[in-house]
Amino acid sequence: MDRGCFIRPLELKKSIPYRLVTFDFEATQNEKINEIGKEERRLHKVNFIAATVTCTKCMEDEKLWRSHLKRNGKNCIICGNNRSITFSHRPFTQTNVDEQILTPTPLKEFIHWILFQLNPQYTTIAFSHNGGRYDMIMAFREIYLKGVLPSLIRRGNKLYELKVPQNNKCNESLWGSWLEHLDCKLPKNNFSRIWRISPKTTTKLYRNCLQKLITYMEECPLKNRKNIDQWYEQEKNQQFCLDEALAEYCTNDVQILTEALIAFKKKFAEISKQKNTQHAAEGIDILRDAMTIASACMKHFRLNHLEPEHLAIVPEKGYETCDNQSELALKYLQWYEEGRGVQVKTAHSGGEHVVAGKYKVDGYIEAEDRAIEINGCVWHACQKCFGNDLEKILPNGKTVEETREDDARRLAIIRKHIKNVDVIWECDIHQMLRRNKKMRKAFADYHNKGPIKIRDSYFGGRTGPAHMYFDADKEQHKIAYLDFNSLYPSTIATTSFPVGHPKVHVVPLSEQKVYWTRSDQIPFKGILKVFIIPPQELEVPVIPVKFDERLLFPLCRKCALAYPDGANIKDYHCPHNDEERGWVSTCTSIELEEALNVGYVITRFYRALQYEKWDDNLFKNYVAEFMAMKIHASGFPEGIEGEEKEDKFINECKEKFGIELQREKMVPDKAMRYISKLMLNPYGGDSV
Repeated sequence: MDRGCFIRPLELKKSIPYRLVTFDFEATQNEKINEIGKEERRLHKVNFIAATVTCTKCMEDEKLWRSHLKRNGKNCIICGNNRSITFSHRPFTQTNVDEQILTPTPLKEFIHWILFQLNPQYTTIAFSHNGGRYDMIMAFREIYLKGVLPSLIRRGNKLYELKVPQNNKCNESLWGSWLEHLDCKLPKNNFSRIWRISPKTTTKLYRNCLQKLITYMEECPLKNRKNIDQWYEQEKNQQFCLDEALAEYCTNDVQILTEALIAFKKKFAEISKQKNTQHAAEGIDILRDAMTIASACMKHFRLNHLEPEHLAIVPEKGYETCDNQSELALKYLQWYEEGRGVQVKTAHSGGEHVVAGKYKVDGYIEAEDRAIEINGCVWHACQKCFGNDLEKILPNGKTVEETREDDARRLAIIRKHIKNVDVIWECDIHQMLRRNKKMRKAFADYHNKGPIKIRDSYFGGRTGPAHMYFDADKEQHKIAYLDFNSLYPSTIATTSFPVGHPKVHVVPLSEQKVYWTRSDQIPFKGILKVFIIPPQELEVPVIPVKFDERLLFPLCRKCALAYPDGANIKDYHCPHNDEERGWVSTCTSIELEEALNVGYVITRFYRALQYEKWDDNLFKNYVAEFMAMKIHASGFPEGIEGEEKEDKFINECKEKFGIELQREKMVPDKAMRYISKLMLNPYGGDSV
């Protein structure tokens, strides 16, 4: 194949000042949503928003970004006049902020402030505690109602990033969630949701109304209930004002978030400074350049550890440039091929045959000079399905008459170049399937022999108990808990990874039947597409498969499909033969080696991506860097005391694992230990 493209070592962006807005929404839940047949739900309506504004310039001075602006008679060209601002229904007096904006629609005013009132010369980066699942969703709706369409990075209903481009309508802003950076919980004040469901928000002072509500106990984790009890005893005789409590709670949340983000930004920039360079690079700005910890780790790897032209960029359509072809057409052509013993060129086998340098046919049999066209009834205006309704508009945007005229011209050209041309209509195939039992079985047993999609070889993992219940006899059994220390980092540090671009191997039909039972029969090192048959008995199956998006490790394909929710049937025996039990699998050669060693059998070999270059040290230096940081931040392990033992520990880390430690850095630091663990774990799959 062509030389291909590679992931380039990272070049740091020029540092451009930006504005950081941290915010928190509080909402009432008194409005009920009643839908027939569904349980009662409550509508969230934002009634209080606290926001803090700072910028990259102000962050350089801790006193400056922690101080009020308007109250101290100061301002900042990037931040504006306010360091802290609130949007609420009612005023408050006991919490200090630069500005209170009183409005019946806090969310509307907040979005208007961010999009239209801040200095448009600078980008706004906005963060909230759990924005991806809550705040950002409500913000997106309001932004959309303003007539602005932001771009989204999301998974289901969870937003990872929301980007509003700068235009003549609004300022540029980038919205993210703290939890996507660090999977940890920041401390929060006590504030029960019972106050958010009250029918009317009121400024009335309550005495002795902080009852020990069940709501409080349900909301807080078991380990925190002691703290709730202590807090209750201190506060039970105090006056309570909802407006004041809401302001204190919300602004405190935002302040904690701001402190955490700025501290993490500075620490990550220090960690990621480019090594071995003459100039003092600033490092990666994790708030600006990465929306998840996994992407931040990859940027650090590219900046400090990646070699040029080493890691390949997989082409968007894979390593075999083939056209899309309907599954119905592929099933029919495979059935035709196997039934007649001929070799048919398709999009997945040799590529579609091209006529007159322009037209592609679905299937082509070179030995017979025969083309097979599979026409979808809707897309080609089938006579049986659409009759003589010539003015009807089809999904392709053309009328029935125009579509038939285009098809006639195309077929006329094809017939000038190919001796035999068969046109098979979709409705005729369905009719054949109703009449032909063998054909139905062939379609049901269709083997997708098409091009390898590398993503199909990655399944993630699954856990499950070997026993649902085990009655341990104290005299004969002992139940113990075992854990792996740094499993992901140690694995990637010692594993050989493929580098560069692979060679593509497409196995001819005549050579696809094989019988592999030993690992030394695997011809290539890389990724293979095969038909694999599992053993009839195996305690821990090796090869995974997905049926209906469910990850399974079955010993029979038919049984897994027959019992999608599982089953516990006494004296059950699988009635299926090997062909029915097996499936087409795309997996790595190392997995196939293990599978063959435990009894799997491979009976057909379709394709392979052969990697000739491998790197045993791809992530070794990266892991060593952050393992050293983790060990430094953990201090010497228990039992390692005295200079002699400490020296031995330091020397063993270097000799066995290549981890260089410095005695003066062996000081426990919870924050650095946590960051180092985050930097080590994403390479278990999130960013590689």
